[in-house]
Amino acid sequence: MWSNVAYLLHSGIGQKVLKSFQKKKTTPGKVAKQLGISLQSSSKIVHKLRERKLINCLNPKDFNYRIYEVTPKGTKALKELESL
Repeated sequence: MWSNVAYLLHSGIGQKVLKSFQKKKTTPGKVAKQLGISLQSSSKIVHKLRERKLINCLNPKDFNYRIYEVTPKGTKALKELESL
């Protein structure tokens, strides 16, 4: 779990993306617009967050407009991060 916290500390934008998904279920495109980053950057970060099981895709069979939410593991990592 601490490796996820360290990743979020190191990747400030990763932390912002994860927090965006914590606020509401949404897509990488909407997060990119909200944070003012490219869709490519948002997608790369989403991929890393998925690999770490911090977010989960709600509609993995869809190739366009995938919707993500924060997992319990992601919520726990954010809480640990805030306690530092």
